[in-house]
Amino acid sequence: MSKFFLAMGFMFFCGSINADILSPYYTDTSKAIAYYSEIADKDSNNIGNYYDLASVFKEFGENDRAVDAYRQIVMRRPKEVRSHFELAKAYYFTGDYKNAEEEINAVIITGKENWEVSFWSGCILIEEGRFDEAIDTLAKGLNEDDRKNVVYIKLAQAYERKNDYLKAIENYKNALDADKTHIELNEKIALLYEKTQNIVSAFKYWNKLGDIDTKDKNISEKIKELKALYPEIKKIIEGWEDKKQKDRAEYMPPARLPIEKGEAIPKVKIGVLKDVVGVRFKCGADFKVYDPTQTMIFTGEKLKEYNIVVEGKKAYISLAGKETSKKYFDNEIYITKDEQAATTAVYGVKYGEGFYWAKKVDTSYRGDFIAKLENEKLTFINDLNVEEYLYGVIVAEMPASWPLEALKVQAVAARTYTFRNMKKHKKEGYDLCAQQHCAVYEGLTKEEKYAVQAVDETRGELLYSADNDIMDTFFHHSCGGHTEDAYDVWGFKHVKGLEGIYDSNDAKWNFPLSPFWMEEWVRTLPDVYCKVDGRGEVSFRWIRYLDGEGLAYFVNRMYPLGKIQKLEPVKRSKNGSITKVLIEGDKGSKIVNFDQIRNALGKLRSNVIKWEYTKDASGYIKEIFIYGAGWGHNVGMCQRGARGMAEKDKKYKEILYHYYKGSYIIKKYQ
Repeated sequence: MSKFFLAMGFMFFCGSINADILSPYYTDTSKAIAYYSEIADKDSNNIGNYYDLASVFKEFGENDRAVDAYRQIVMRRPKEVRSHFELAKAYYFTGDYKNAEEEINAVIITGKENWEVSFWSGCILIEEGRFDEAIDTLAKGLNEDDRKNVVYIKLAQAYERKNDYLKAIENYKNALDADKTHIELNEKIALLYEKTQNIVSAFKYWNKLGDIDTKDKNISEKIKELKALYPEIKKIIEGWEDKKQKDRAEYMPPARLPIEKGEAIPKVKIGVLKDVVGVRFKCGADFKVYDPTQTMIFTGEKLKEYNIVVEGKKAYISLAGKETSKKYFDNEIYITKDEQAATTAVYGVKYGEGFYWAKKVDTSYRGDFIAKLENEKLTFINDLNVEEYLYGVIVAEMPASWPLEALKVQAVAARTYTFRNMKKHKKEGYDLCAQQHCAVYEGLTKEEKYAVQAVDETRGELLYSADNDIMDTFFHHSCGGHTEDAYDVWGFKHVKGLEGIYDSNDAKWNFPLSPFWMEEWVRTLPDVYCKVDGRGEVSFRWIRYLDGEGLAYFVNRMYPLGKIQKLEPVKRSKNGSITKVLIEGDKGSKIVNFDQIRNALGKLRSNVIKWEYTKDASGYIKEIFIYGAGWGHNVGMCQRGARGMAEKDKKYKEILYHYYKGSYIIKKYQ
């Protein structure tokens, strides 16, 4: 990410990098403006106070007042480039594009131009209707850094306003390639393809949206409409279906040697499918079906497809295509293979509902199965031992190409989490789900050599806290440089070993940070274990852009607030995560807490965020730029950090003890 316009001496004049933990910026942000205004008034020569004040103003959408604060800095430091840059942006957010251009040009003439200067200059030019100049300027920004999705989005907007729809499509696609969390861009691409009469390409993007959000009725209706109106789309769908059926017919669930001494390993029940009306599967061996009294009621042959279907208040199992073979049941059945090494293919398993990685796939699993009927819906449960379950978890959570020591960290953390959270879904009839809610489990699809090795080499190992309890070993993709206290982000009671830590042995940033330095934190690349740049940078530092329509779309999927007028922070943890947000719309307002903030504001990667937004003439949010650090809830083990430590030759136990302070390992079974 860019190096900002800070002279080396700036830090010495910017006041403290730290904020008082009792500061309302962390405890009651409604009082933050008054608090930092008073500080600035008391020490008006310290420009750091004005940077803090402006930072708070921006979060509250008080852009006119942010302009005034930055002007105070420019007045005191007319040659400081950074203040002109921030003032240019503040003018942009007030809609004063003339003054915004004047200030951004003051930066450009210094020769200290980077991708950000080009980007904001391009944004200003778009609003002034100078689209060709904007395109040239934004393209210059891409020459300086071609990984920034927001630049592609603004380029697309410029081309769209010129009615050059093909170029707009190209740049929206580039934005998606740079950061796939911008799922709303699929709809923009689909609509632009419709304008160019490329209905087939439009359908593919509508269909992608349908895969991501199966509950969106508008998208479902759109897909149905296109299927009905265009024969070529019907032909494409038939081709997809023919290929799927051909692949299924040819597929043979592979044999896998059972783990040694598997009888000594506790079992776990994983909910693979839930609330469905039908299940189709194929077993690699003959199998038997038992009712709850252990009476055998059905037998099946290997490599043939079978259906379990709800019919009224009951369900039945039958050979696919052979309705005469139906065997009915009214509660649950147990499906047991004749050969331990055999696996079972289950068709149409959904993963990642609502996220860009959403998919519906055919997956093979070890172990046996339970089909449970309740309220005229089926739950399909995989019953297997914990170690073989972990074989299908590790690579679903961490790439197999990462160092073995990092994979071993993941194995111990996932095993410990499994035992700690056993019976989490007891009411539904199983222990854990196969989704992100518990841990992503994809069976044989994700079994890889080194992941299996990591599980085997840590067999039976669990992590215990200083209180001698099995730890709640939460983990996440990237903490962005600092993990969080479970208490702060979720309201849990204080848990030993789940306190926030700086993700390095050399803490150069001391939390809690003042508002300005919090802004810097999410916009720079600190040297921590989880640091990543290049194409993977978006898992560490990112910018989420939404126009007003996009923001309203995500908010209203959860809360019926209408068009969004205001977004304000309410509470922030001492390590940076926003834990309460006020969202106001023309149909109501809502305080949103904890993880739901990420979903409501556009499927954000984390809660460690700062934002800037502008409003239209009617007072609705026109566009918002959200700057973020990390990916996930930030509690417990940082997976990217574990990788970074492993690459520095740290062993898995040392890594675990770094993230879970005061913990120790006990081997539960051999």
